[in-house]
Parts: sequence; structure tokens; C-alpha cells
Amino acid sequence: MTQPSAKTSAPQTLQGQRILSLALNLPGPAALMRCRQMGATCVKLEPPSGDPMGLYNPGAYA
Repeated sequence: MTQPSAKTSAPQTLQGQRILSLALNLPGPAALMRCRQMGATCVKLEPPSGDPMGLYNPGAYA
């Protein structure tokens, strides 16, 4: 029996799907990141001033 590798990627169950996110603050971007890991093409629409949480963790909101 083959052991699963410790570094397996997420299943690509959303491959070919496009997602538009209008969510702000942490839950929305966190969910969108998971969707990207599952193969979706994701776009996040933000107000001109950006996501308010982007000031606290700019790297996560790039």
C-alpha cells in the first residue's frame, strides 16, 4: 500500500469555475483563498479605498 505524501495538494474540485467575491474583512478572503487552492479562478472586487483589513495584514490582501 502506498502512503500519501505529506505534501499533497488540495483536490481540484473547483477547476474551471470562476468566482467573484464582494466580501470584506477576513472571512471572505479566507474562503476565496481556499477556493483558489481548489482550482477556481477568483476575482475579489473591492471599494476604491481597498479592504479595511488590508491595513492590518497587507501581504494577505495583495
